[in-house]
Amino acid sequence: MINLVSLLQPYPVEDLPTHEAFLSYSAYVVPFEKGGQTWYRLRLGFFKTRAEASAVLQSLDGHFPGAWVTEASLDERKQYVGRATSGPALPIEEPGA
Repeated sequence: MINLVSLLQPYPVEDLPTHEAFLSYSAYVVPFEKGGQTWYRLRLGFFKTRAEASAVLQSLDGHFPGAWVTEASLDERKQYVGRATSGPALPIEEPGA
């Protein structure tokens, strides 16, 4: 998957760029704790290979500077496959939603 951005607030879905990647793959938010604060990672996935994820990241043309490709854990895949939403017009679900 691609980690697009990490923020102190969930990424506003209305700010997602109009891009084919958000119609072909699922955007989802993963909260995590760092330094006593809750951060939110906007992620895009899931890809069959790292090369596929890297090609999509390159196609995003700098919309998300600092984004990186990483492997989603099995737990993350189980939690978000089928729960994440596709397309920028739909809300991004958070865990427990």
